[in-house]
Amino acid sequence: MKRVVFVCIVSLLMLSVSCSKEGPGRFEGSWSFKTSGSLTVASKDSEGNVTGVLPVSFVTEAGQMHVVRKEDEEEMLVTMNVIGGDVVAYQAVASGKELSLLASARRLSLNVGDMTVVHPIVMAEGTGKRYDDVLVIEFQFSGSIEVGNVTYEIIGSDVECVAVQNE
Repeated sequence: MKRVVFVCIVSLLMLSVSCSKEGPGRFEGSWSFKTSGSLTVASKDSEGNVTGVLPVSFVTEAGQMHVVRKEDEEEMLVTMNVIGGDVVAYQAVASGKELSLLASARRLSLNVGDMTVVHPIVMAEGTGKRYDDVLVIEFQFSGSIEVGNVTYEIIGSDVECVAVQNE
């Protein structure tokens, strides 16, 4: 009887450990993704005072994402192949239940107003969490964009990538 109880306890512990995967193994794999959201940008005068705020929308991206483990235990590479667009690569670190995409320069496509699309190169980083077979990455962007002859600084970003693991 004691042996049966012991075997049951060990089995339950093994199941709980295997179901709560953390670190790189939690994020590895192929994913289908969609990224959308908006940025807030501000123009400033020569003294650094905000003279105007402009909301801009992120041109929605969709495609395939691959998350692979590098040689270091926690280091990873995240590649996002955007349909009809660029391939974007991020160095990343998986720690516990969080995936941190390290700051990297990338080109964005942004809608400004009704008709203007701009393609600035800015810095991007993100934080991801996995929920079952869904990975959600919150992106933060920094840098500036030029619209007409006015330069705007990114002061806020609300851009989210939702990915579903491919089977």
